[in-house]
Amino acid sequence: SQIGIARYEALDSLISFETTEVLESLMILALSDDFWSIRESALRIIQSNSAWLERDENLENKVFDLAENDSKNSVRAGAIDVLATFDAVKYQQAFKRFVNHPSYLIAGSALMALVQEGVELSPEFIAQYEVERNFRIVIPVADFYITKPVSGKGQWFNSQLETLSGEGLYFYLGYYSEYFSRFPEEGIEDAKINLFKILEGNSKSFLRLGAFQSLLAFTEDKDVIDRLVKAAASEEDEELKLYYQYFIEVIKEEN
Repeated sequence: SQIGIARYEALDSLISFETTEVLESLMILALSDDFWSIRESALRIIQSNSAWLERDENLENKVFDLAENDSKNSVRAGAIDVLATFDAVKYQQAFKRFVNHPSYLIAGSALMALVQEGVELSPEFIAQYEVERNFRIVIPVADFYITKPVSGKGQWFNSQLETLSGEGLYFYLGYYSEYFSRFPEEGIEDAKINLFKILEGNSKSFLRLGAFQSLLAFTEDKDVIDRLVKAAASEEDEELKLYYQYFIEVIKEEN
């Protein structure tokens, strides 16, 4: 079709029908499409089927070309995500270039690619990105400090909690609780207090949900369970209340 949205719908239909062999044969064509949404969609498909790149060097080269040169930042970020899934070690030098790109989409994908297993990074390399306040950079830094692991970063984790908001804060909360559950000496009690402030006082239901999920990391503490029960009882969002109650019952059974 000459109409981009029709081509997009055709590709989406092929995904729905799980026509794997047909999809694989069309990927070069899809990655070359003028309509950026089709290129993005094709990259998401390839990321779930990264073995295709092993079988087709031309496909691998095309993905790398998009990571380097595509006119749409979201497409470049998607291509970086594919390369990270395929072979982060092979492309680590390129990722180190991309991480300094002015677009947070590109830089964030590149930094997350660098914290993949197998890539050797020093804490000093990651520390230079501690000053960033965009969640696309903050989350891979947090991920690095958790998975390596690196102690002594409690103050940094708390500072990000105060700075982030909205969607970025929601994604960050799980990393926040994970760090303090691994390094309780960094201030686990203050971390619990901070999460309960969000759970009990934030006006956005999705952030209250994120805080509740994060506090599940601390349910070995009976006081945490008791306070979660009270928060569930006072929750006005009925869907959230049912969600809370379900997990609280599971925790009580386990304990």
